[in-house]
Amino acid sequence: MPQRRHALAALRGSIPPLITPFKRGGVDYDTYAALIEFQIKEGSHGILVNGTTAEPSTLTTEERNRLMTLAVETTAGRVPVVAATGSQSLAESRVLAIGIPSLGAMSFSVS
Repeated sequence: MPQRRHALAALRGSIPPLITPFKRGGVDYDTYAALIEFQIKEGSHGILVNGTTAEPSTLTTEERNRLMTLAVETTAGRVPVVAATGSQSLAESRVLAIGIPSLGAMSFSVS
């Protein structure tokens, strides 16, 4: 249980939901990484990936997972990454939630 308490203690302060930038009809992953760096530089305590501001209903499961992986890689442990798994489909939310541990997020939210 101490490990869980440590993880929960890291979830504090400002954890902004990031938008998903698009370019030429697809997700702009380079700009997404730059947004993460900006948030860290400006003092955010964590990153929320695929929240409602990220237009999750317009993204495929693969795109959402790639954004998660990119966030984990970009933060490199500097701040916690929280994955939003909300979807129009309960089945998709379940698939996303089950896959979160393998992508490296600290926690997830369902809304």
